[in-house]
Amino acid sequence: MAGVYCGRSAIRSGGTNLQKTADSFKKGDRLLLADTLGQMLPRYELHPVGEETFFDLFQLEESNAHYFAYEQDHPLTYEEAIEDIMKMPPELSPQQKQVFGLYRDGRMLAVADWAEGYPEADIVWIGLFMVDAGCARQGIGREVIETFCRAARENQFKKIRLGCIAENEEGLAFWQAMGFVPIDRVHRENPGKRPWELIFMQRELS
Repeated sequence: MAGVYCGRSAIRSGGTNLQKTADSFKKGDRLLLADTLGQMLPRYELHPVGEETFFDLFQLEESNAHYFAYEQDHPLTYEEAIEDIMKMPPELSPQQKQVFGLYRDGRMLAVADWAEGYPEADIVWIGLFMVDAGCARQGIGREVIETFCRAARENQFKKIRLGCIAENEEGLAFWQAMGFVPIDRVHRENPGKRPWELIFMQRELS
């Protein structure tokens, strides 16, 4: 189910509008999407991912070893999990990027990483969404993403975008079932990673 962040080289950004959006977050002019999401998902506890929850994140990502096999030739390490979650496009302000674990009974069931107002002011970019493999096919992913879309709409966003690895057929099927449609495709090659095709997908919020 994971998404992938991309930078300016992969998708056209909003230029001056993007800078204005970043400035508005720095000033605290925008209600963070996490606030609305937390209100709409009372069955879960939303906790920002940080030092105290890094190991929970690693365990969740480690349970999805098949996903990381699409882009690298070795098992995910703790350091890689933390490094990947901390990445963000350079033009974003720190306030725009949000990473939250969704907990129930003290266990991280899912993680969501997104950027608000990127690559344009009315768009939310999902950089990563992943459910613990031990909780797969229980409706958690569908519940969280459908609620995420409602929360984004409540916060006046018009679209949600993400990137999905083309080989990830299960992920593609999930996002398409959630109303996302392909809008572009690029070839990616990153140092130390396998070359892969990335499909950009989008859902209009009406």
